[in-house]
Amino acid sequence: MIRNLAAALRRRFRRARYDALQQLLNLTDRSPGFILDLGGGPASFFASLYPRPQEIVLLEVEYRLARQAKERLPGLHVIV
Repeated sequence: MIRNLAAALRRRFRRARYDALQQLLNLTDRSPGFILDLGGGPASFFASLYPRPQEIVLLEVEYRLARQAKERLPGLHVIV
């Protein structure tokens, strides 16, 4: 039960951060270009919520985390 509550809270707060970033960066579903996600790791909340993850470049310093991110979102561009 606590695990389910924690997961629901994580989703809620990630969505709130995503919405805040989207507003701050003035992103729309039609925004051109790529987005650079610095250190998002395998749980990049932005890549998981953005409608076009194939337009996100994840820059990660740990190979293991970069590999996990690529497995989770195959369309994601990942640089170690």
